[in-house]
Amino acid sequence: MSKGEPEIQSVDTPSVLELSEEFETLTVNKNSSIEIIIKENPSLTVFQWNEDEQTKEVALKDNKLNVPQKEGI
Repeated sequence: MSKGEPEIQSVDTPSVLELSEEFETLTVNKNSSIEIIIKENPSLTVFQWNEDEQTKEVALKDNKLNVPQKEGI
């Protein structure tokens, strides 16, 4: 960078979908159950996101969620 030229930095927070690209896709069977286990058992809220970044809360019971019959993201 030359003297007198401004340094440009991004201060935008990445979207949830951008952050999700860092994780491997988890493939599960339809109509199965997923148990989420985290140390110290924190309170959890799970959201289903679509490609338009619209969300829908997913019901959890005993830190388990049911996989729907219909395929999705």
